[in-house]
Amino acid sequence: VDILPEGLRLNGVATDAAALPAALGGLMQTPGDTVILRGRDAAPLQRVVEVMETLSAAGMTSLVLVE
Repeated sequence: VDILPEGLRLNGVATDAAALPAALGGLMQTPGDTVILRGRDAAPLQRVVEVMETLSAAGMTSLVLVE
């Protein structure tokens, strides 16, 4: 998941933040599968944290932040 200052991309496709958990769920076998998050284009840290909180609240337990 690329986290942009004004949006998100899942595997290169623009994705709405509210739809992200469901979109990821369709790609995962279990909620424990690893989700890789990447801040792009100088996305603020708070934006990254918000996405992580959204995914955690949806039950996703293995979030990895990469540079």
